[in-house]
Amino acid sequence: MIRALSVLAILLTSLSARADIVVQFFDGSPEDSIFIRNEDVCETGPVSITIDLRDSAGRLFFDITDAGAGFSVFQPFRIVGGMDFVDALTPVNDGTQAVTIRFLNIPPDGVTTITTDLDDALPGSPTGPTIVDGAEIAGALVTLSLDDGAVPISDARFDTTSSATVPLSICVS
Repeated sequence: MIRALSVLAILLTSLSARADIVVQFFDGSPEDSIFIRNEDVCETGPVSITIDLRDSAGRLFFDITDAGAGFSVFQPFRIVGGMDFVDALTPVNDGTQAVTIRFLNIPPDGVTTITTDLDDALPGSPTGPTIVDGAEIAGALVTLSLDDGAVPISDARFDTTSSATVPLSICVS
């Protein structure tokens, strides 16, 4: 009986100490939005999140200037919400396909909001190069790493609903 209770306690502890980081993309006009949300009750502590568009079905890229890789509309890469969680990010240039954001911590229910413009590189795209749908972002990779980004601990790919759920099995609270 004591052993069964010990196993149950370990299981419950591991279940309560699990955080999921959800990254969602929404196509908009004139700006697209990316939301990074901690959907659990524990803090993440220092982590890095990389959004890598290279394997996306639409071969997506950031269109942040009026010159270069993008088409017609462009928007700079800006963190417009949850900036107090962010420590640093890699440079985002026009045509960049990956960005890493280093977080000091993402608290429970904490959300970081990014606005930018994503374009696709598909010849003959059914929605055109400036409109990105779930089918085009599908396959893009989100990687969660401890602190400086050097040690990946979990990843997930965007699905056709423009969402990626990255399981996180560590908890600092």
